[in-house]
Amino acid sequence: MRRFTLAFFALASSLFSTEMWGQTDVTDKYLKNPSFEENDISTMTKDNTRGAYNVGNALTGWTVTGSYGVSDIMTATATATDNNLGVPGNPSNGKQMYYIRNAWKDATASVKQTITLPAAKYRMTVDSKSAHAGTSSSGRMVAAGENTVISMNQGSIPTTWNTISVEFTLTQEQQVALGFEFTWVNSAGASFLLDNVRLYDITDEVVQPDPKETDVASPTEGVIDNTFVNEEEMMTDLLRMLAK
Repeated sequence: MRRFTLAFFALASSLFSTEMWGQTDVTDKYLKNPSFEENDISTMTKDNTRGAYNVGNALTGWTVTGSYGVSDIMTATATATDNNLGVPGNPSNGKQMYYIRNAWKDATASVKQTITLPAAKYRMTVDSKSAHAGTSSSGRMVAAGENTVISMNQGSIPTTWNTISVEFTLTQEQQVALGFEFTWVNSAGASFLLDNVRLYDITDEVVQPDPKETDVASPTEGVIDNTFVNEEEMMTDLLRMLAK
């Protein structure tokens, strides 16, 4: 069985500008703890600095590795991130979200889970927020095989969540490492919030472009549609176009 690895080197904005049908949500079938709800905060040590709960590398369903300074479960009552970067706000889904902060040095970390998937075309999405203090920065790459998007970010925690995605195709059943990789550079206080990880089977997806074909104006008929045009009207339209 071959092994295939996908990673989000942190997170950029969604690229979707189309409507899509035919995607099947297979999150609950394959992913564990996709919205970080399964960690019982009543049994966890309170992180009073942020009003959060210290989960460390015990994030249910996920393997947390590398060098990081803080690994917390947060709720809507969380009071802060770090370096006055702002209040986390509400989770994008459910009551809990995941927060990871750098270790005050150039470092890398990852949050992943390995699952077995059948042959199909997939899309994995995640809601995220990120912030960086001062002149610090974080290399952020969304990667699916050799397809990558790199971005740099700086500033306070945004008020709205960004949904980002990566697509991949499996030609046979195989193991897939899904998750997130973070690269921090000069990163005093660089932080990331994650929530609502979703996995979709998009093998049968149909994409409706935006604008739709029927919304595009025709110089002779007003709107393009599939209405039958008789030969006489067609000839008149052609003559009108030639006369312009």
